[in-house]
Amino acid sequence: MEIIPLIQKVIEHLENTAQHDIRFYIETKDILFLGDRLKIEQAFSNLLSNSIKYSPDGGRIIVRLYSRNDMLSIDIQDEGLGIPKESLPRLFQEFYRVDNSDCKRIGGTGLELAIVDES
Repeated sequence: MEIIPLIQKVIEHLENTAQHDIRFYIETKDILFLGDRLKIEQAFSNLLSNSIKYSPDGGRIIVRLYSRNDMLSIDIQDEGLGIPKESLPRLFQEFYRVDNSDCKRIGGTGLELAIVDES
């Protein structure tokens, strides 16, 4: 299955509601993957949604598709609030949310990244 149309579909869907400049860079010729299309789409959608949600003032979001060591990778980079180093180990725990005043004003359940980790 080709990954590029799947990523483009999610980006286009989220761009309609976001005030962000989302750029998609394809840096590989390896565009086929084996996996559950719906789970991959859900995981990518959750990651991109988080980038949008935690970049409340807009800004640029960069999505990079590349291959390294026979693995297809997707990076998402935003200009958002950032994640404190001490929170990184707990980031994929269910219901975990970074504890700072900037994040408290942004709603959410803390499940998005846990779902990504399970996918």
